[in-house]
Amino acid sequence: MTKQEPPTFFAVDAESVSTCPTTTDSTSTSNYKKKKKQHNEKLSSSPPLVTYELFMWVTFVTVALLATIDRFIWNVWPRQTYSIGSGSAGNDRMEGFKPGPWSVVLYDVLARISGRYSIICYNFLLLTRLESLENFLHGDSFIARHVLDCSDIVNANIRSHTINGIGLCILTLLHVWSILFPCLFHGYSAKVVPGTFEWPLSERTPKRCTEEDPMDGCWPGDANVDLKQMGLQADDVFRMVEMTLSL
Repeated sequence: MTKQEPPTFFAVDAESVSTCPTTTDSTSTSNYKKKKKQHNEKLSSSPPLVTYELFMWVTFVTVALLATIDRFIWNVWPRQTYSIGSGSAGNDRMEGFKPGPWSVVLYDVLARISGRYSIICYNFLLLTRLESLENFLHGDSFIARHVLDCSDIVNANIRSHTINGIGLCILTLLHVWSILFPCLFHGYSAKVVPGTFEWPLSERTPKRCTEEDPMDGCWPGDANVDLKQMGLQADDVFRMVEMTLSL
């Protein structure tokens, strides 16, 4: 009778058993590596260094300053280069200021500054209330992730809109009322002479007075140093009333 050998038992390491890979463990490991990679990529990408509010203010101030300087120095596109109906859109003085005492010069300077400021400010006020722009930049856009910090874009737009709106109101009132400064400070008289209406909504300048021929019904010009008169047309009076009441 053949003698049977006793069965052989192999020792199994408990640690090796616990680390045997399973399907669940492989999935968890893959997800962990994926999240770690995304986290490292997020840390490696530099966050925006400039806030949206700062960028908008720097842009607005720069453009407004350039537009104002242009009105005094370069005047690249003066109003007389544009045609409305049978005449030009205006007549900008290309050199120097309006002749007369300091109140006339102040009126001229304020009219130029407030005019250019209002043009830029109206566009800025529109941009700060565009909800489509807020939704685009506030989301996961490239600009919001790498260029501008848009986390507070809604409140930033409200602050910018309010401040510039107040500034626009003040400069608009100065724009329409500063024509009377020579009357207040240097004894000029004011004369209202309606111009001729032209389609679509233009008031053409009436015949201008001269010192030799100061006839009734003529227009002395907006600042006549010889006659010491400030000439107003119908649209000047209308803007004084309209802007004052509406603001």
